[in-house]
Amino acid sequence: MALVGRRPRSASPLAAPLGSGFWSVKGNQFVDAYGRVVRFSGLMWSGFESDVAVVQGLWARSYDSHLDQMRKLGFNTIRLPFAGDALEPSCYPKSIDYGKNPDLQGLNSLQVMDKIIAAAGKRGMKVILDYHQHHLLLNIPTEGLWYDPTTPPRKWVQRWVMLAKRYRGNPTVIGADLLNEPHFNGNTAPFPSPYWDVEGKYENPPLNFRTATKIVAAAIQRVNKDWIIFLEGMHNDYWWGGNCRVLMKAPLRLSVPNKLAYTAHEYGPFVYFQKFFNKSVTPSFPNNLPGLYNHHWGFIQKKGYAPVWVGEFGSKFPPPDSELNRVERTVFLALINYMKRLKVSWTFAFWGPLSKDTGGILNDDWNSVRQDKLDALKPIMYPNFA
Repeated sequence: MALVGRRPRSASPLAAPLGSGFWSVKGNQFVDAYGRVVRFSGLMWSGFESDVAVVQGLWARSYDSHLDQMRKLGFNTIRLPFAGDALEPSCYPKSIDYGKNPDLQGLNSLQVMDKIIAAAGKRGMKVILDYHQHHLLLNIPTEGLWYDPTTPPRKWVQRWVMLAKRYRGNPTVIGADLLNEPHFNGNTAPFPSPYWDVEGKYENPPLNFRTATKIVAAAIQRVNKDWIIFLEGMHNDYWWGGNCRVLMKAPLRLSVPNKLAYTAHEYGPFVYFQKFFNKSVTPSFPNNLPGLYNHHWGFIQKKGYAPVWVGEFGSKFPPPDSELNRVERTVFLALINYMKRLKVSWTFAFWGPLSKDTGGILNDDWNSVRQDKLDALKPIMYPNFA
């Protein structure tokens, strides 16, 4: 039985490409199976969480051609969001052109996920699985919690354990983004706001996300000791998924060490015009932005507590022909500059163009690319994990 963290005997560090094998955490860095520091520049490829129950764009092209293009552009990691419903054996994908993807014919959504992951691995890419929501619908009021009226907490745990077993031994899958954007939604009655704190009191319904995270992480690590466990920031007066500071007031400890990292989400005014983007309210804008990033998540990386992965950020990157557009561009470029200084890994939202808030790397034809976005991202690209 291989020990966690033991280097493979089949190859030397000089022979194995950077990023090989399962990854771990060392201080505030990700390291590969040989202990070498790695950084990644990736994409969020949506679809398994949506009503089509498969990555988007397979109606236009083959999944192989999508992955080839991603790799050619320098992207090496995929954040793969999914809905819990997509994992059920009865869930089958929609909107696939099987003439372009003949090997997907007859497969359910989870089997298609297997194919996507295998194809990414053949290209030297990594995948992080993201439990994005419970159901194949958007804007369900209770999607900020790890349970809802039809999905008990144990179901969330069971689904993660199933995935951890399914991809055990597969070094393409490096970790689990446990729950997308845990947050309070004003329509979640009878479920009030989740919070993060030390354990100590019985709750019904359960609301302490630290307790829930401890349970699911332990369950995953009992069956798969190789994955990195990624914790997203909570709502707490900032972007959903953006406030990691609250997680540090009661830090989590895992049974398998060197496998815990944090992930934050950051956006601009096209998603929501926050008060800290408004110069009349915050005269220091845009000089205030690095301080905001540092306060909410950057400090974890800077102080060496753990690595931070910016799991979602993006922009339509519009022309600077209006005040709102200029603010959007300013925020996007300020974040990139901060990420460059901090040398953090990231996944851009999104690969496809469907988001009304950010668009994607691809244009509406699902083939050509937004070269201006790629040029903006160039300073933080790590095409070979370095």
